[in-house]
Order: sequence, then C-alpha cells, then structure tokens
Amino acid sequence: TDSASQGNFWVGLLVIAVIVALIVLWVKHSSKKTRGQYWSGKVADKKQSTSVDEDGGRTTSYTLVVAVDGATKPKKVGVNAALFSSFNIGDKIEKKLGELHPSKMA
Repeated sequence: TDSASQGNFWVGLLVIAVIVALIVLWVKHSSKKTRGQYWSGKVADKKQSTSVDEDGGRTTSYTLVVAVDGATKPKKVGVNAALFSSFNIGDKIEKKLGELHPSKMA
C-alpha cells in the first residue's frame, strides 16, 4: 500500500500542477487581450456593488460605464477602488495600448 499511496500522491500533485498551469495561461491570455486594446470615451456612470458571502465576508466591485467614441453600446470597465474614486462622471478617459487600465485624457 505504500507504493500505491505514493503513486496517488504524485497523480494528485500532477493534477494540481496542470490546474495551476491552466490558470496562469488563462490570466496571461486575458491580460494580453486587454493590453492589445485601445479605446477612448466619456464616463457615463459609476456603479459600486457590495456582495456578502456565506461567511459574512464583504466584496466590493467597482465598475465604470463608458460611452466609447464611435460605439453604440456603452462599455463596462471593472476597476479598483483608487481608479474608481479618481474618475468622475463626464471625465474623458482612454485605455492605451499596452496598459491594463484606463487613464484620464489631458
């Protein structure tokens, strides 16, 4: 049984390694896709929502609704709390190539 439990250990370790590798690849692909986009527009709305999990932990999400230049549908952009508070409705913003987050236009 020692060799069987050792085999199970290595199989479990391999499964965990494959799952971690898939997550890393997905994050890199998602980040690359976001960095490859350029857009500009005006902040049309700001939405903040808080959810509570079953353990009582609170998670707050921050979303900017952006009227993108030349687009018919507004774009919803998830941002962190610092970016959320730095933008106001009506601000002209842009997401530059190679960057993950938008910034105010001068």
